[in-house]
Amino acid sequence: MALLGVAVVLTFYALLMYVDFFRQVFPGQNVEYTFSTVYKVANFATGLIVVCIGSSIPYPAKIVPALILQAASLASFVFLTSVDAVAIACGVAGTAHAFSHGSIAGLCGALPERYMQSFVVGIGVSGLVASISKMLTKMAFADHRTAAYVWTAELLSFYLFTLCLYVCQVDTHPDVVRVKTKGRDGSTADDQPLIISTHTRIAPLEDEKPASALMAPLVTLARVWPWLMVMVANWLITFLIFPGIASELESSVRFFQSSGWFHVLLFWDFLLFDVLGRYLPKLPGFRGISLANLCLLTVARSVFFPAFLLIRAYDGNHWGFDAGAFSCMLLMALTHGYPVAVCAVEPLAHVPSHQKEMAGAFTFLAYVGGQSLGLSLALTLKSHSVIFWQPTSPFV
Repeated sequence: MALLGVAVVLTFYALLMYVDFFRQVFPGQNVEYTFSTVYKVANFATGLIVVCIGSSIPYPAKIVPALILQAASLASFVFLTSVDAVAIACGVAGTAHAFSHGSIAGLCGALPERYMQSFVVGIGVSGLVASISKMLTKMAFADHRTAAYVWTAELLSFYLFTLCLYVCQVDTHPDVVRVKTKGRDGSTADDQPLIISTHTRIAPLEDEKPASALMAPLVTLARVWPWLMVMVANWLITFLIFPGIASELESSVRFFQSSGWFHVLLFWDFLLFDVLGRYLPKLPGFRGISLANLCLLTVARSVFFPAFLLIRAYDGNHWGFDAGAFSCMLLMALTHGYPVAVCAVEPLAHVPSHQKEMAGAFTFLAYVGGQSLGLSLALTLKSHSVIFWQPTSPFV
């Protein structure tokens, strides 16, 4: 499931990292913001459809075409020469992403909880895979177009491998077959839940009669909405800062600033510790966090917004603000990955088996909804010059 997690969001990370290529093809236009917005709007709108469809369509019929469409959209990014055409391709990619991500999240919801945890960690690793492969390709090929073509070929090869893996291994796995044939969660006696909840778990709910097709989403949502709201809030805070405010930071070291390595290292700082944060719920000391403590952690994370505004106000003049940027990014990533991983797994402990797939799909909807809100708010603040505030610095 970790490799599937890498694949489903790889399209979006690739879109963000095509920025150097897009600036060559569309000079003087900030098309990366337009493309990202189109992608996320299509992503969220289609996510609503995926939740409503539920298990009425077989998993392979949703996942395989979606991954193929994502790969095709990815290939089109480097061949289309019109902004409108690329924007349409971004919309198609966002739509396909919603089907692949939402369907696999629903499948993981119906499986033992370790599958969802692996899937969530894989989503975090996706950014590292995209950025490292991009860096190595650019080091090997100086020309922007050549590097973009080669990198695209690498990503397409990965999608081909993922498709083969899903068809040959995942779709035929005994746990997955059990879910498809019996509609149950496939858990076994030795498969203990990852998060030990302080609330009543599944057993008392299993005698409950399934709700009608129309009411099923509402019944499931009524049980899991607190964790979904926490996930939305954490994604909003994170996307408001990264890539929001963080994309405007400047380094006091001239080489790092002029070469672009400052932002690359910030990006890796976030991705690496985000993955570590997503892994924390597997450790005994981090299991069983209550919903109240999750909410407190989320509220505490809001302090990163004024912290990064302060760093932005005085950056570029003293090395201490560089260190502050990396330290805050590290802490923000850790405290992002952990609640996101918990909020993806914990809702599954509060619904009966026949609602697990829909609960898993709702976690995807919260994921993309929080990202969309954070991205929209960051762009709004940029348009009003909030994050460009620059007082007179005492370090000049």
